[in-house]
Amino acid sequence: GKLGCLVEVNCETDFVVKTDAFQNFVSKLTGVVRQKPFENLEALLGALFNEKETVKESVTGLVAKIGENIQVKRFTRWETKTDAEKIGFYLHAGSKIGVLVLLTDPSGKLTTDTAKEIAMHVAAMNPRYLKREEVPAEVIAKEKEIQSATLDSKKPPEIQEKILAGKLNKFYGEVCLEEQIFVKDPEGKKSVKEWLKLKAPTAKIEKFVRLQVGA
Repeated sequence: GKLGCLVEVNCETDFVVKTDAFQNFVSKLTGVVRQKPFENLEALLGALFNEKETVKESVTGLVAKIGENIQVKRFTRWETKTDAEKIGFYLHAGSKIGVLVLLTDPSGKLTTDTAKEIAMHVAAMNPRYLKREEVPAEVIAKEKEIQSATLDSKKPPEIQEKILAGKLNKFYGEVCLEEQIFVKDPEGKKSVKEWLKLKAPTAKIEKFVRLQVGA
């Protein structure tokens, strides 16, 4: 798609989530987010929800009506800037997990279905980073420290280095989206990056966001 929005609204019980009043509020709020970019949550809360109320005032009214604390916690809004860009969108687990993935493909071979499948993968596997270059140095240092403690000190240093490199590669394969094994690969061998290359050779994942209620 060309526009992707995620909005997290929290309440206290599942019962309230299922009420028409709550569902209608979330639906209308998503419509407000779709209309234009907002700099931050404060700007969204101050925006007009309807002809009479701001979003913040509408939340206050809903709290009074339902009798539970309700909070607009965060939101994300992406809009494509060129025809080469595509947004993958997926909602999972009763709308408790939402994912947006922005991809580019100058060839135009990337389909909306492929973009959505990558979003589904993100929902299921919860990667922390897009690629290994984005993993902070302190995170890598900590992982090296953890893995170094498991090495056999009797082995030669060069062997220990090779084993450590292998353990780090495994770590990257767990936390980086591009290197994770694609969840729908029937053989369980292809990484997300490899699977995407088969679907659209020039496509590239630019960024992703995964919102999970309460996380």
